[in-house]
This record gives sequence, C-alpha cells and structure tokens, in this order.
Amino acid sequence: MDVQTSFSLLFNWFKENDNFSLQKNFRQLNWKSLGEENQSLNDETAKMCLEIALQDMITEGFVKLHESGTGKLKNKTYVIVESMRNAPQTINISPQTAKNIKAVVNSLLPIIDLNINFDPNEKEIYEQDLHLLLEAISFLSKQLEESNNKLLQLKNKPPNESTGGE
Repeated sequence: MDVQTSFSLLFNWFKENDNFSLQKNFRQLNWKSLGEENQSLNDETAKMCLEIALQDMITEGFVKLHESGTGKLKNKTYVIVESMRNAPQTINISPQTAKNIKAVVNSLLPIIDLNINFDPNEKEIYEQDLHLLLEAISFLSKQLEESNNKLLQLKNKPPNESTGGE
C-alpha cells in the first residue's frame, strides 16, 4: 500500500462521511476496492500510509484536524472542510466536444420549446447547458416511449378493428 492508494481510500470515505478517525473508522474503509495485494498488508503499514495521506489532505485544505483527549486516549478526528455531496465538480473536455455539446443544446431548444434564452457561444458550455441537454434527452425519451406505445397498440389490435371490419 502506498500514500496515493491511501488518499484514494480516504477520498472515497469522504464522499459519504464528514469526518474520519483512524481509531474508530479504520476497519470501515472499503479495503476490498484495493485488490488482493493491498488487503494483505499489516495494519501498521496501512495506518502509516493513511496518516501521511491525511496530513496531505490537511496541507491541501481538504480536511482539518480536531484532537481530543490526552496521552494514550488522544483521538484525532479529521473533519472535511466542505461536504463533497454539494461540492461542485469540474470536468475538462476538448474545445471540439464543448462545441458539439453546445450545438446539440442549441438545436434541441426550439424542438422542446422551453422558451429559454441561451448563450450562442459555441466554445464554452456551462452547467445550464448540461441541464438543458438532460431536459432535452428526457423530453425526447418520453416522446419515443409514447410513439412506441402507440405502435404496440396498433400492432396488437385485431385486424378487423384497424381495417374497418374486413
């Protein structure tokens, strides 16, 4: 096990939890996600790597340390600075992909009739563009489902009902 692997383990922990204590939560980490070779390491090595990764997280401003108790009863709890559940996510895409997404969003707006003003800048996309794209996909999916249901109804009708009794 290395520090980077420990960092990943902790990062996944903080996706669902707001704090981490090596003493209380060590066994609750998702060790199975590491593969066979890292699961067989001894606890001391794993704890050492986790402590270094936690120190890196403090340095990066990702977590803060709270210490309580004294001596052997001293407990270190690492508290996340900002919950990852609400933290904005960043993705990097090529300018061509951004242009393609923007073109699709712009072409779908008149079809789904959302009456929304949009930024015609084809080189940048924003969260609103992704929301519109999801809205368009949802709208088109419902339209497709309705069409398929109508076709199934026509297909399942007896011949005399659809041809006027022949």
